[in-house]
Amino acid sequence: MGVIYVPSKGVSSWKELLADPTKHWKEGYSAIELAKAWEEASGFPHEVEQIFAKSGNDLFQDIEILYAFPEFKVSILGGSKASQNDLYVLAKGAKGTVVIMVEGKVREDFGPLVKEKVDKGQATKRLEFLRKKLAISDKKNIDNIHYQLLHRTASAILEAERVGAKAALMLVHSFDFNRTHFDDFAQFVSLYGVKAVPDKIIGPIIGKGSSMPVYVAWCSGGKLKAGKNSEVKSR
Repeated sequence: MGVIYVPSKGVSSWKELLADPTKHWKEGYSAIELAKAWEEASGFPHEVEQIFAKSGNDLFQDIEILYAFPEFKVSILGGSKASQNDLYVLAKGAKGTVVIMVEGKVREDFGPLVKEKVDKGQATKRLEFLRKKLAISDKKNIDNIHYQLLHRTASAILEAERVGAKAALMLVHSFDFNRTHFDDFAQFVSLYGVKAVPDKIIGPIIGKGSSMPVYVAWCSGGKLKAGKNSEVKSR
């Protein structure tokens, strides 16, 4: 992808960047809910600020947005298609810069399981790279982990390495009252021997004690009520 970015003119600017604007830009779906939450906030959305403040981690204290890029693509070794992240935030906290890759969700799922990709003969080479980048042992069975969670987290790590950030965070920003698909997120986190808790920074899941720790979080936001938003497939 190119390295020149055009400033946003508001929520509608995000629509133009979607892979399929007609299909994905609908009220109650994650694309528009994420755009509204971040465009209407003065800095981070309140619920995101709250989990940073409660983390007790100096990396996320006094944190501010430097730049934010909707629909940011990160090339990953082993495949021809880049990982298209809903939002990339380069932030600066008390200890330095932090790369945050945000995945917006309402009731969309996390896409196919790893075993579904493998059964179709897809992503085999990329999975080898992802296992290494995500420090997942070959002995661990990842068949029932959602592939999207792997490459979104890897995107955060790769970009953090590229810009020399102090830490990387993969943040699921959910707008669903029922926290639909949180169990899938928790299953991914359990690969690292830790328990996922909503609205809490988890980790570091990788790089504990190193110069570039990796964190994950599920953040509950928005005002959508149970039953309002329909089940859709992840893009």
